[in-house]
Parts: sequence; C-alpha cells; structure tokens
Amino acid sequence: MSLYLQVLFLDEPTTGLDSSMANEVCVMLQEIARSGRAVVAILHSPTAFGFSLFDQLMMLDDKGRTTYFGPQHKIQTTWSTSDTISREMYVSTS
Repeated sequence: MSLYLQVLFLDEPTTGLDSSMANEVCVMLQEIARSGRAVVAILHSPTAFGFSLFDQLMMLDDKGRTTYFGPQHKIQTTWSTSDTISREMYVSTS
C-alpha cells in the first residue's frame, strides 16, 4: 500500500470551523494540490478567500444537477451571462 495518495477526497473539511481556520484548511488543501495530488473537496459555504484558492469548481443545484464545471476564475463571467442559473444560486466572491 502506497502512503502517497494520488487523490484526496474530503467531505466538508471546514464544517464547524471559524472563517480564519477554514481559510487555513483551504490554504493547506491548495498546497497539497500544488504538490501533485488531486484534491476533491465538498464545501457548502466556503469563505470568499477559500473559494478563490480552488482551481476547478463543480457546482450543483439543489437537485444535484451540475450548474457549473470549470475554472474558478471564470465562474462569475459564466453565471452573469447564463439564463439557466437562478439568482438564488449566485455565489458572491467579494
């Protein structure tokens, strides 16, 4: 068994943490990803800073349908020009 994981799956690693500690977790996840591992994390309410650290996003609606999949830096452009995304689904990155 290899101790070097190729993919790290995390289910809500920031739940129950204050925003400062949640940001620290996101920074550590980014460092892990930069070391060559794939990081897959489910986050329900990331801080704006934590949100900005992710390279790729998959966002789902309340029925589990994909509403966005792509680079984090393009989500605002994509959502602001899409008729299919409801206003309730909008995530502020400010």
